Amino acid sequence: MKIKKFLALCLAGIMVISNVTPVLANDDNLATVGAEIPSNYKIKIPKSITLSGNTKKAEFVVGISGDLTDTDKITITPDSSVTLSTQTSYANKKDSQTGTITQDKTVWTWDNVDTDAVGSIVANGISAGKWFGNFNFNISYEQVADALDPFHEHTPGEAKRENEKAASCEGKGSYDEVIYCTECGEEISRTSKEIPAKGHTAGEAKRENEETATCTEKGSYEEVITCSVCGKELSRVLMETDAAGHKTGDWETSKAATCTEKGTQVKICSVCKEVVETKEVPAKGHTAGETKRENEIAATCTKEGSYDEVVYCSVCGEELSRTKKTVEKAAHKLETVRENEVAATYTKEGSYDEVTRCSVCGEEISRVKKTIPVISHEHTASATTKRENEVASTCTKEGSYDEVVYCSLCGAEMSRISKNIAKKDHTAGSWETSKAATCTATGTKVQKCTVCGTTINTDTIPMTSHDTYAYNTVQSTCTAQGYTVYKCRNCS
Repeated sequence: MKIKKFLALCLAGIMVISNVTPVLANDDNLATVGAEIPSNYKIKIPKSITLSGNTKKAEFVVGISGDLTDTDKITITPDSSVTLSTQTSYANKKDSQTGTITQDKTVWTWDNVDTDAVGSIVANGISAGKWFGNFNFNISYEQVADALDPFHEHTPGEAKRENEKAASCEGKGSYDEVIYCTECGEEISRTSKEIPAKGHTAGEAKRENEETATCTEKGSYEEVITCSVCGKELSRVLMETDAAGHKTGDWETSKAATCTEKGTQVKICSVCKEVVETKEVPAKGHTAGETKRENEIAATCTKEGSYDEVVYCSVCGEELSRTKKTVEKAAHKLETVRENEVAATYTKEGSYDEVTRCSVCGEEISRVKKTIPVISHEHTASATTKRENEVASTCTKEGSYDEVVYCSLCGAEMSRISKNIAKKDHTAGSWETSKAATCTATGTKVQKCTVCGTTINTDTIPMTSHDTYAYNTVQSTCTAQGYTVYKCRNCS
């Protein structure tokens, strides 16, 4: 048959399985499909399908609304199976089962457009809980050159199962093996097939009529095996259990050990409360606590001090050690004074002793002879010097001043000495970013002096994380896996 035009669609059906009654497709849960095909009809497929938790089966309806011309041919074929999965409530474990999908009609032409197809999903392996799965409806449209000859020779398609009745453990099942024409969809043959009985499936052995064993006497129970499918009892055997024996837990303290005395621990049967085992617990020994100072004598600038360094047991308080410790002498507190001062005259130098003593103990630390210059004229020197031309020091440059002596009577300058003032320390400010870090390179931060701006410290700023976004997304199709390309907003 010559094909003028071909259009294929792949639509996803959503399936929810629970323990409710199956819901057949109706106007509320039918999806209407449109595509680049003639607009005189629409395709109907189910949006969702609900399986019964009891029968583990559901049916759905697929059809076409509208009119087909004698050259239109539409094929709607579901996937042959669907994978069902559930999220169980224990151990965060996922289970999956496979459901079988069948549909009694897949081809629509002008002469059968009003007949809907009935499909079914069977998932015998599902258990309690909610199961979810997706499957596809594969839809194709053909426009043929001539109307289909009603007397054409049928082309047999693949055999399908219909009216299936599941076999039980002891009873046989059946189904109709049906073959349809792949061109017109007409039924060519229908053969009844028999499904052999499945036979019983032994379930997990269970205990009944159990007599619990004691610590010293045996117990018994009946081991019963039933069919996990129909529940029929398959076997019952009387079993004997050994005496349970004593059940002991952790060691219990009957007498606590101390630092110097032994203790006792026992194991007691949790059933009969009998003491089953006894053992001796060694003495714990002392536990040294923090070191303490006692009998402390403070040091002075003339005499050393002392104290006792004592360690006691933190549990019982017994003294474990005592050590005599010496404290070094304290430093002198110094003060400087003038003594034996002789005033200078116009012809003779004066002098004085510059004496440094401890203000606490009075000990003389040093004595230095100082000279007072002669008076070259009748000026009278002032008692104190003055600072002039003072330039304050900074963190980058030394300062200076003139130390000047004037006559107390006429104010004439008698002496001028230039003095230096030491540089000040830098004042560290907050860390500043000199080069920001990016997702491809580290940055730099510096710490500068708040006075002169000199960089004092430099450190590295770690690279930042990539700021990703979805740059391009290619959706999945019925033939190819989709994917998403991510890029960084900063470096891409």
